[in-house]
Amino acid sequence: VASADKLPFEDNHFDLATAFTSFHWFYNNESVLEIKRVLKMGGIFFVARKRINRSEENEQFRKGYRVVLNKFIPDFQPPKDLSKQFIEENGFGDIKEKSFYVKEKYTIDESLILTQSFSYWHLIPDNDKEAMLQDLGHFFSENLTDGFVVRDWEIITVAGYK
Repeated sequence: VASADKLPFEDNHFDLATAFTSFHWFYNNESVLEIKRVLKMGGIFFVARKRINRSEENEQFRKGYRVVLNKFIPDFQPPKDLSKQFIEENGFGDIKEKSFYVKEKYTIDESLILTQSFSYWHLIPDNDKEAMLQDLGHFFSENLTDGFVVRDWEIITVAGYK
């Protein structure tokens, strides 16, 4: 266990470093350069992240979710996915980016737990978290599909070579 900007490994040690739906936690130059340091020449840095699918079919759910979120985090804007550009700017080459789409089914309780794992959860004042969970629970219950909250995701993958 270590901070991404201070990895306890030798230079040129790994063939592959991955960040699966976690890159937003250490999306900074120090961490990316540290990951690059521990990769062997020709090593790969692979990032995968989720975001709500921006399809027309999913627009009503996305807008409703944002209404609840903005009630507790006014003017919140999700981070733009600049992984490809950011990795390239930090010296990785031959960068490939691909996206695919998945629909995941959650119970309302699972959806509320998932919400608490998102980085924006830490932007919500502690005294508002319970109210937000109640509002989201109500929103999710009104938007069930066959008894589930269906999260329509775009999975974005980026890979670059050292």
